[in-house]
Amino acid sequence: PAAASEKHCIVRGAALSTGVKSWEPFMLTLHTTDAFGNEGTTGGDEVEAELAASKSAGGTCKAEVLDNRDGTYTLRCRATGEGSWSLAVKVNGKPVDRTVRVESKMAATAARDGCVSLP
Repeated sequence: PAAASEKHCIVRGAALSTGVKSWEPFMLTLHTTDAFGNEGTTGGDEVEAELAASKSAGGTCKAEVLDNRDGTYTLRCRATGEGSWSLAVKVNGKPVDRTVRVESKMAATAARDGCVSLP
């Protein structure tokens, strides 16, 4: 395959359909694809990801990025409040075209205890 194309990369993961709990880590996977539609088979791309909250949730959170060395990258994120969050992903300095949205609900322990302690 040729170099990864930000226009053809896709983010996948259960959190996109099920939502997440505030303050609990969740993972998504970035699948790289080149401009010709070939899936990436090696790593080495420069990948950045940042989770940004809607006005109601507030804040941003940089995602940890793990290069799986097979053309995919694990994005480990944590929404720090309830509401709608957008994930902005860059591959080799260029933003991925598709908008990724995640809905966050308060974790049961946080709602019960009124506070959350981070690991």
